[in-house]
This record gives sequence, C-alpha cells and structure tokens, in this order.
Amino acid sequence: MQAGVVALAATLVLVAAARAIDPPHGAVSGFTCSTCHSSHLSLGSTGYNNICLSCHRPGVPLGGTRPLTMNDMANPFGTYTGTRRGIIYQNSHAWTGSDTVLPAGALPPLSAGLTAGATTGALSCTRCHDPHNNTYPPYLRGANDQDQLCLDCHRVRNTSDHTRGTHPVNVNYGAAAAKDPAGFHPAPVNANPANPTAAMKLANGAVLCSTCHGVHYADSNSATFDNHSGHGTLTPSAGFLLRTDLRGATAASVNICTNCHRLPNHGAKGQNIQCADCHGGHVDLADGTVPNVFLVNRYINASSSFGAVRGRMVFLQYTAAARRIYKNPAGTGICQACHPVPTGGSYPAEHALATGTAADCAACHSHGNGTGAFSAAGASCTSCHGNPPRSSATGGPDGAAAGYAVTGVSEAATPHRRHAGGGSDYGYGCAQCHQGNSHNTGTFQDVFRATAGLVAAMAGAAPAYNSASRTCSAIYCHSDGAPRNSALTPVLALKPVPAWTNGSGTITGCASCHAAQPATNAHAAHLAKGYGCALCHAATVSDNVTISDRSRHADGVKTVSFSATNPLAAGTSWNAATASCSASRCHSSGTSGSAGAPVTTPVWTNPATGTCGSCHATSPAIAATSSQTIATGLHTTHFTAAYGVKLGTALAACQKCHDYTTAKHVNGSVDLLASACTGCHPQGASWTVATRFACTSCHAAVPSIINGVAAPYKARYAVSGHGQPAATYAASRACESCHNPDAPHISGVSGDATRLTLPNNNTLCASCHGDAAKVPTAAKRNLATHVTAKGGAATSLCSSCHDVHGTTNLAMIRTVIGGKAISFSNLSSGFVKTVSPYDGLCQVCHTATGHFRAGQALDGHPTKNCLSCHSHQGSYAFQPVGGGACDSCHGYPPVPAGFVTGAGNYAAGKPEDYAGGGGAHVVARHVPKTASPVEGWANCTPCHGNGSLSPATHTMVLPVTPSKVTIDPSDRYKFNHALPLGGQQYSGKLLDSGANATGSCFNVRCHFKPSKKWSTTK
Repeated sequence: MQAGVVALAATLVLVAAARAIDPPHGAVSGFTCSTCHSSHLSLGSTGYNNICLSCHRPGVPLGGTRPLTMNDMANPFGTYTGTRRGIIYQNSHAWTGSDTVLPAGALPPLSAGLTAGATTGALSCTRCHDPHNNTYPPYLRGANDQDQLCLDCHRVRNTSDHTRGTHPVNVNYGAAAAKDPAGFHPAPVNANPANPTAAMKLANGAVLCSTCHGVHYADSNSATFDNHSGHGTLTPSAGFLLRTDLRGATAASVNICTNCHRLPNHGAKGQNIQCADCHGGHVDLADGTVPNVFLVNRYINASSSFGAVRGRMVFLQYTAAARRIYKNPAGTGICQACHPVPTGGSYPAEHALATGTAADCAACHSHGNGTGAFSAAGASCTSCHGNPPRSSATGGPDGAAAGYAVTGVSEAATPHRRHAGGGSDYGYGCAQCHQGNSHNTGTFQDVFRATAGLVAAMAGAAPAYNSASRTCSAIYCHSDGAPRNSALTPVLALKPVPAWTNGSGTITGCASCHAAQPATNAHAAHLAKGYGCALCHAATVSDNVTISDRSRHADGVKTVSFSATNPLAAGTSWNAATASCSASRCHSSGTSGSAGAPVTTPVWTNPATGTCGSCHATSPAIAATSSQTIATGLHTTHFTAAYGVKLGTALAACQKCHDYTTAKHVNGSVDLLASACTGCHPQGASWTVATRFACTSCHAAVPSIINGVAAPYKARYAVSGHGQPAATYAASRACESCHNPDAPHISGVSGDATRLTLPNNNTLCASCHGDAAKVPTAAKRNLATHVTAKGGAATSLCSSCHDVHGTTNLAMIRTVIGGKAISFSNLSSGFVKTVSPYDGLCQVCHTATGHFRAGQALDGHPTKNCLSCHSHQGSYAFQPVGGGACDSCHGYPPVPAGFVTGAGNYAAGKPEDYAGGGGAHVVARHVPKTASPVEGWANCTPCHGNGSLSPATHTMVLPVTPSKVTIDPSDRYKFNHALPLGGQQYSGKLLDSGANATGSCFNVRCHFKPSKKWSTTK
C-alpha cells in the first residue's frame, strides 16, 4: 500500500509538471494544486461548485472581480429546492442540480470536452469550465464561438424549424431580413442604445442561443449592464437570462422580440398585449405533445385594460397556412383565448365559421397591421356605430347604429362608454353583454343571449335582461363580488342594477355594489385596524375610493396584490386556493417587527383564525382573547413564572406594557408604553437577556414599583444585617440563603410573599442558630422564642423583634415594633425606658408581666443587666433564671461556705456568692431547717424589707454585692419601730470589694444586747 501511495504522489507530480495551469489560476497568482485539491483521489471537501465559489464571490481578490453568489443562480423551473436567503437575482446559468431538465430542453452532454469533468449527471462549474486551461476563454472546455457548448446540452433546441416549439437557431439574420424586410429590422435594434450589453448578439451574422441569452450576469433588463463589472447593479429576474426586456414599458416600446421582428404589439385600443403574452422563446412542454407553431404559448395568461385572461388553452399546431386555427368549436383557437368572435349582422360570414383558419381571418386581421396587431383592416366596428356608442348621433364612429335612436335613448346618457370606453372607463368587449346576438339582423337589445364564459355569469350568476325596462339583473358585475364562505365557495349577493336608459353616472361609489367598508370574511377586522383597500388590492385601487386599473376590477378574478410601498404588506404573498397569506409582516410572530412565520396561518374566510395567539408565539394562556400569547423574550417570565410579576391573563395584561391602539397594533414595530419598563425596573433591564435579576436590583434606594407596591429597600443588609462580610455570616450572606428565588413573590401586597426556604422564619432562623458550624458563638445558638401570652406557649416569631436585613439598632432589633419607635444601642440598659412614656424594647409588648408593663412607671425591678437573669435561651426566651423561684439566684436560705445541706437541713440552701454570705441564716430560729422556696417571702421579710413582700429593696441584680443587702427587720420585732435602719439595729459594714464586715443586731425583742456577728468568716 505504501508503494501505491508513492506511485500516486509521483503521478500527481508528473501530471502537474507536464500540464501547466493557465493564469490566473496558476502559480503566477500564488495558487498551487493544493489550493483546490487534497492529496487523495478526490477534490477537497468543499465540492466542485463551492471550490470555485470560494474565490468567485464578492470581496475576494482576483476571483472576486467576477463574483457569483447562490442568489445569482437561475432556477426558472424550480428544480433547485435548497434554501436561499435575501434577494434572489437569478442572473446566471444554474451550476448545481441535475443536467437533465426537460422544460429547459437540457440533456447530458455528448462531446468529450463536456464529459471530461469529474461530475456525472449533474451540473457544476467544471461541467463547462476547465480551471487549468484557458485555450477557450473564459476557461471553457471547448470552442463556443458558435454556441457549440450550449447546443450540446440544449441540442433538442438546435433547429431552424419553429414547429419544433423552439426559436430557430443557426439562421443567418441578414438573409432572413432580406427575404422579409417588412417582418425584420435590417439589423437588430437595441431597447437601450446606451447599453451595448442589451443588444442582440449575432455570431458571424447567425442567430444562436447567445443572441438572446447570456450565461452569467444576464437579468433580462435592458437598463442594467450585463457584465461582471455590473454585478452590484443587476436586478432580480425570472431566471431566463435574457439580454434585454421580455416586455417593454408600453405597447410601443422595444421588447426582446421586436428587437428583430418588425411587428406591432396588439394594442390598438390600449390593451398593451405584447409579444410574450402570446409567444414564448421555447414552448415545447416536454410532455410528449406537439407544440404550437410560431412559438404560440399553450396557455394564455394576460391582463389588459379590457380584462384578464387566465390559463386559456390554445392549439395552433398545423404547419400549412390554410390550417392554422384562429377559431374552433372547442374555443381553443388563438383569437378565442381572449375574444369571443362576434357573428351575424354586418359581420363577415367568416365570423360564423365553426373553424376559422389563418387563411380565413388574416385577410382582415393581420399581425402586421400598423394600428395594432390583428386590428381589423379597412372597415371596423366604428363604421356603423361607436365602439362603444357614446353620443346621441347616428352611425360611426361614436353614435348609435341606424334605427337605434328611434327608441328615444341617447347614448350620451347610457353607460355604454362607462362599460366599454377604455382608459379611465371600463374596457369590456361587446361580447361581454352581446354574446350570442344576431347583430345586424337582430336588435340592439340582444343582451345575454349566450352567457357562457361571461364575467356577468361568474360565481353562479344567471344574467338576464329585461328589454321592457331596459334593465339587467342577476349579474356578477353588479354584486358584492362573491366572497367565499368557510368552505372557500363563492356566495354571491346580487345588487340592483340601474336602468340602462339615462343610467350614466348613477353609480357613484363603492357602496353601490359592495359595502364601502365590506364586512365579509376578515374585511371588518382589517378595516377596524385602519388598513385601506390599497394595502391588499394595490394592483386594482390606489386608495379607498379610487380604482386605478379597471381591467382588474369586476373581472371575476379577486386580484390580491399587496402594496410594495407599505412595509407591512411588502413581500406578502397570497394563496388563492387556501385563502391565506404568507411571508406577511401583518401576520407574523411580531418579534421586533419581524416577518417571522405566525403560529398558525390565518385564513381569510375564517376571521377567528387571526385572533390573538394565532400570529405571535404561544404560552401562557390568555383566556379572554385566545388560547395563548407570546412566548418570545421574557414574556413567560412576566406572565407565568412563579417568581415573576404575573401581569394577568386578559388582554389588559398586554396593555400594561404595550401601546395597544388600533393605529399601533400590527404596524411593523413593537410599541411600548413609555413606562413599560422603567416603573418596574428603574435600574434598567434587557428584554432579550434571560439572566435573573439580583434581589437588590428591585430592593434598591430607587425601588421597583410593581402593581403600585414599592419593593422595600434593605439599605443596611450588608452593614448590620445578615449580609455582613464577617465570616460568621457566611451561611446567610446571600438573599438566597433564606429566600427561595423560584417561589411566588410579587403578589401586590408588600410582605405577602417572603419566599422563605423553610415553612416559617423561626424554623429558618433555627436552621443556622442551632448549628455550631454556622453559628460558633454559644450564646447565639439554640435560642428560644418568646411567649405571646402570660403562661402560654413560646410562639412569638423571631421577626417580631428582629429584622435580619439590618437596622440601626444592636442585634438587628427592629426600629419600629407595635407601632412604637425603638432605639436599642446598649445591651445592659437598653431594654427599658426609665422615663415616661415607658415604651422601651421590653415595655412595648408587656401588659401582664410583674415588672415593666407598657406605659407604667417603674416598680424598683432592676433596669440593667437584664440578660443576667433573663436569658434568650431556656424554655422560652427571657424566662427568669430558674423560673423566677427564690433559690434561682441565691440559696433558700444562703448558707456559709462549706455548709452541708440535705433533707430537713436547708435542702434548698446554697452558698452566697460574696464573702460573709450565709452565716446565721442556718440558725433554726432565724430560718427553719425545713424551709422550702415555695414559701416565698415568708422566711425573708422578718429581717429584710420590714415585712413587705417583694420589697423595692430587693434589687435582683447578680452578682450580689454587700452594699445591696438591706437589713430592715419587721416593725413587730423592733423595740422602737420608728427608729431608722442604722447602727443601732445592725452594726455591720455593707461595703463592696471585700471590705464588708458583718455585725450584730440590736433589737429588744430578739436580742436585748448585741448578738454574735452574723458570719464567722467576715
């Protein structure tokens, strides 16, 4: 295998060395074989065509001087089915697809030059071009000076016989013109002499394919320069690659046929029927049938000021001059495609022939008539009466026929001119009313004798004429135009027809036949939006009251032609079979005014198919107007997302953001209210970026205001709230630490939806304050909540007193509780206010407590160091230490250091926490050994407090200090109860800092003389 590869490589080198590559494809321009070829047995992965187009495209040096794009490739027969975006120009021969295209007369080539390329059965650039050899410029695979290459593939069209259905080639033009000087110009003329590329091209005097066709840069337009240098100025075309115009601007203008043929168009009465309306350059149908002679089209489709012809079949297939059929019983003669042939009366007998040949008709109706092809020679319709009659005179060229005036009807006042005058009037032919008449042998009132094929009989109408009242009835011409129903079947509503006599000018407006603003099908919906008639019927009317082309009005064809100047309608196409539009901005997704495909294609006959939700994208539901609404951008965030604003489900929801007015809906742009975004997003927002907003974008100094509710601003969250940067707040620093960003949020009531990640804020707080890893400070863990009623359960919410978002107070204490302003800046003295109105932190809520009730003066209970006795931990928050019992702070009673307590021996006693405590408390006469805390003050008041329960002198402040101990025996024990407490009653020194000393009592009832010292240790 290795040897084979070496051999292959050697072969490539030899081939490259033996065959030089002609510039500019060669080394002189910096190209090598590997520029286009891989080292394997096939071309590079880009393929035969794209390898050429990789250089021959706009903007590329060298190759870009002869640019081509996929939109330049002709596709007149629809054989290329790939997608092409932008403007389709079709000005170059196809370079991809099958090489067998029968409508184009194309077959696989036969010559060795054209079969030497690597492609088989398919078109490619290299089918015609050899990029290595420029012997036959431009890099052709063979000589083409006589269209040899063209006629190899299109060989079925290499004929000089027009009966083969294709324009003759290899015909010497000069010889043909000399033979028929009346039929040909001496030399081909140019529709645009200033543009030499628009001229017919003769090859050594011969007519060939290239006489009429170009290969590249040919857009069938004489106004453009057909060469690579004019690539940027070429215009879109049908892909026939003509050098000049298929049709001239007017009937008198030069077109591609009259460049050579000295024959007039069919336009004596302003019809403007040009050569291409009846003839084609190639009319072989490739269906096995015999083509028409003289390149007459098999089907005639033409429009003129007299009406429209659509799909009328024609057979003109016999070569002998006497056999060419202009009229036949089947109605497929060339003239019958557009004209019913009038018979009888003064018309020649030939008009009544069942079959009329060229020999029968051409004597009067010649193609070369200078007043217009096939116009009657010599005597005409106007020799007897006007065509149409339009004056009160008798006879031609404008009056009524002889005998007509005796009826007392003045043609100056009848609608004849209005119906058939042409120009600014309608241009109906005589047969539209008088078909089947006997003409000169009948009467002027031979109307609707035969109605088949008449415009008046369209949509099932049964035209009739009342000769007594001279009035037509049941005619399509005077109807609402037969709008189709939901089954797409025309339903005709006939209208009264004015009497013919003096009837001119009696119809003055659109409403005489159909409503001035029709209510049929989807008309009403469109008119309600302010769309005028010309938006969809631009070929027929110029505004709501002006018919611009009467040949398209009341012709039996609903001509839907969208205005090219209105950005809404431009580019829209109409499918008459399904009564629907496509590529329409009016019915599109609406995204940024685009023409994206609608969700469903609306149908004209069913207005419900165009309601909200049928055009723009779906989800969520809007029940009031349709099944669904827009899902583009952030619509779903605003409508259905749980965390979103939930604007609503009715049309009013759309109106909260959009300026939804008749003039602005479906106007090609997305119209937003000035306040659409700024109210909710004062910081700004992007509609196309789906990134979720940070909480602080709404909860800001300038807050979002949604549904009238401003988002609360948490200004101190990062300063004194849970957003602090300290490491101890790491678990709760983000909003999402406590709040679920996906939960319902914006309800229209401030604080209604807090979106907590746990069922309530107490469990949420406990999730961190019960976890040593998250809250390392023991004093801040396992915190109990407070009771809400005396003796009740601890059910108070943490958030009743704390705001985790931060406040100006310590410990995130709220600045307002129960409607009262709270200031809490000192952990020792900040719990209560000692002055009126007594509404400190604890006092705000307390109404049934023993101390510090709301609004009441102090009772001597300690006002500082509250947390010493009232911890945040315990059975419930701030429960007094030990439940408030007498032995919760000191013993009951205090005992000396080292004293052993036990049952019946001061079981509740415990040493005091200062020197000298206890002492004589354990003398049974002072306190019984069986004393129990449940006895309360009974064992204390004889010596402390002068017998008063809960005396003001009991400070309940820990640690107990000597100076706070009060000795005031009950008056009943005193010798003289009027004596104040002092040295005569107790001799001790109540001093702090270890300088205290116990003393003796002096009391005549207990001790007539000084007792022993209270304590043996101090």
